[in-house]
Amino acid sequence: MQLGAATDVTEGLEVVDRLGIPVLCFGLRTDFQGELFEGSRHLLAWADELQELKTICHTGRKATMVVRVDENGYALREGSQVEIGGNDRYVSVCRKEFKNVFFGGQPVKLIDPLETRTEAEDPGQDELLEEVP
Repeated sequence: MQLGAATDVTEGLEVVDRLGIPVLCFGLRTDFQGELFEGSRHLLAWADELQELKTICHTGRKATMVVRVDENGYALREGSQVEIGGNDRYVSVCRKEFKNVFFGGQPVKLIDPLETRTEAEDPGQDELLEEVP
């Protein structure tokens, strides 16, 4: 079940407690302003077990926050808690980077996975790539 409101968590708990059926929930812990979602707050309080899916911030640290950014990578500090958007609107970051971006006014580093490699990279990689059929 995807988290939304506190009632979603309550209903999931009833399925577990009354019917004995395990319920798996998923969702973000915090919004783009660092505030807990209502459903996440209830799930953190009532869940029997939590398993976290991990991702990495561009700094190399564990990403625990998400920031909503504009087209230049600057944090948007206002807006509705839920807004539809993909990787071009939301960036997973560590807490330290969240503070730098959200409160410090610094742009988040947007990583383009298709970015071309620089000359400084290992020249032996080109030879290895050429050998791949």
